[in-house]
This record gives sequence, C-alpha cells and structure tokens, in this order.
Amino acid sequence: MNQGGKKLLLIGIDQAIPFLINKFIKQGSIPNIASLCENGVSAEAFSCAPCDTPTNWTTIATGATTAKHGATSFYVHLKGEPLD
Repeated sequence: MNQGGKKLLLIGIDQAIPFLINKFIKQGSIPNIASLCENGVSAEAFSCAPCDTPTNWTTIATGATTAKHGATSFYVHLKGEPLD
C-alpha cells in the first residue's frame, strides 16, 4: 500500500493554548508532549470559522473550508427541519 511514501501521525490537542503548552514543556510538567515536539514537528493551527471542535477537525481531516465540507457545529440539520 505505502509505495515508498512517508507515514504521518497527526496528534491534535483540542482547545490547547499554545503559550501554556510551551510553558508546561519548559517546566517539565508534560514530558511526553515535550518529547513529541522535540522529536517530531509541532505547530500552531488557526481556526476555521465558526471556531468550534467539529468544524475545525473536519477542516483538518479534509483540507476543505467550512463552505465546502458543511460541518458548522455539533448539530446535524436534517432536510425538512426548520432552520430555527
């Protein structure tokens, strides 16, 4: 299946505050996260509006914007239901 390509493992920490993660790494409070950052790649991500969990995880998984993938919150609107 993997014909010479590299593998990727994406670990996301939902609602993480980057400056606190960096602070705790420097304090030695989260050694496993520190090890992942030191031996891999870490970066901050910018939210895709609206800024909530399902919207942003769908954007990460698909690479599409909210307008394209349609996941805009924790709910599902079924055809025929009122929009209010």
